[in-house]
Amino acid sequence: MVESTLEGIKTEWTCSAVEWVKGNHWLKFCGMQLQWKDGSLMLGQPGFARELVERHGSVTGRSFPLPKVDQLQEPEEVIDPAGQRM
Repeated sequence: MVESTLEGIKTEWTCSAVEWVKGNHWLKFCGMQLQWKDGSLMLGQPGFARELVERHGSVTGRSFPLPKVDQLQEPEEVIDPAGQRM
């Protein structure tokens, strides 16, 4: 089904060759990079991160602890969707 859909798209528009995510090779798509690793699809930007380090040098990481969120806390204000306008 995927291949027939791609063929239909190619009849309407000029497209580059189809690439598939496979192995340990990062595939770039829409500014993101995808890779299969241990049965999971990984999404990242290792090329962009590498470019930033080359351009600006390494930086020391910092830690910023997040405050604990009370999951039982009710929202401060309840908004009635019927009363909203677009």
